[in-house]
Amino acid sequence: MGLAIQATINGQGIAMTDITLIHQELKENKLLLPFSTAVPTGYSFYLVAPDTNHQHPAFTDFNN
Repeated sequence: MGLAIQATINGQGIAMTDITLIHQELKENKLLLPFSTAVPTGYSFYLVAPDTNHQHPAFTDFNN
């Protein structure tokens, strides 16, 4: 997400991100919100992996 935000600041396109990640950039007018509508996310994170990777340490750490 950080790379997408930086690319947007550099004028290389647009990005969808959590507004809390760009609070300072908005304050400094480095970025602007093109729409006044926000999309609620549900505050959840999911790790998606093939069935064969369920023993991977990243998967087990996330699941605990």
